[in-house]
Amino acid sequence: MISVRRSRVLRAVAGISGVAASLEIARRVSGAGPEFANPPGSPLRQAGFSSVSGFFRARPPTPDNEPRPGHVLTRPEAVESLLNGGMSRDQVTWLGHAGFAIQVSGVRLLLDPFLTDFASPVPGIGPRKFVTTPFEPSDFGQTDILLLSHNHYDHMDESTLDGLPNRVRMTAVVPEGLGNRVRDWQFGAVTELPWGATTVVRGVTITALPAIHFSGRGLFDRNRSNWNSYSLTTATRRVYFAGDTAFGPVFRERVAPGGPYDIALVPIGTYMPASMMAAVHCTPEEAVRLGRDINASRLLGMHWGTISLSTEPNFEPPRRFAEAGAASGYRSDEILLPAVGGTISLA
Repeated sequence: MISVRRSRVLRAVAGISGVAASLEIARRVSGAGPEFANPPGSPLRQAGFSSVSGFFRARPPTPDNEPRPGHVLTRPEAVESLLNGGMSRDQVTWLGHAGFAIQVSGVRLLLDPFLTDFASPVPGIGPRKFVTTPFEPSDFGQTDILLLSHNHYDHMDESTLDGLPNRVRMTAVVPEGLGNRVRDWQFGAVTELPWGATTVVRGVTITALPAIHFSGRGLFDRNRSNWNSYSLTTATRRVYFAGDTAFGPVFRERVAPGGPYDIALVPIGTYMPASMMAAVHCTPEEAVRLGRDINASRLLGMHWGTISLSTEPNFEPPRRFAEAGAASGYRSDEILLPAVGGTISLA
């Protein structure tokens, strides 16, 4: 028993240290990985290791850090929101952080589902959510496609993936270099997509597109698998999922040609301190610029309001996102900030 506990602790330390090491070490142009790198023109990391301290820091109970009433739906409310209208309704349900359940043309997709409490290989160690996600893996019923943007613990959550009841019938679509790891969870099919590649699953065309980020779950796998954003296209819908990304010219150059998009799911949180985070995450204002660059009609803000992974106030991102959207010419009904567990119709 002692050896098992020790092993779990070592795994946790390795995983958390690996994230910190990636943020500190990967400074060179176009990333620093042995295999995968960011697109040309991407911003560079500048911070020293001391900046990583904010990654673990608790937030004081100020108005900008405490959840607002209605920020998280109850589980019955969330499940009803998800299931209302059946599979015939095209919709997007925010699971919190960067997780989504999407229904298009009678097909259900899960994107980066992160339903557990800790972004860590071992519960109880590492960054912890400050709100509880109102879903369990069993709530999603017959899911057809799992889409993963990259392998960080807050995007590829082992406990959630282990708990999906019908994964042997699902197709998992993942970045290049991540297929063997995902096959360990015994999905029915696993497809690796490099940037620019396309696959079609049950009538949904999925194209892997660039993002500006990094990968790694420990000390020894930094940038050994890629990080993707995605477009999802049917005969009637065009959805863009930015995954985890900083802002750069790659969106105008390589993502925009696949548009225009009915809706873009864009990251608006985890941007402070800027010296460290500007190379891996968008500010709210950059998320709006990204949306304009790819010609997206509506923007849904994600990667905020669930877990503290940086030093900005927890509830600053939506205010800045709404203000930037208005300044950029988006109407208020085109800048979407649903409650955790809330559903937006794509009609």
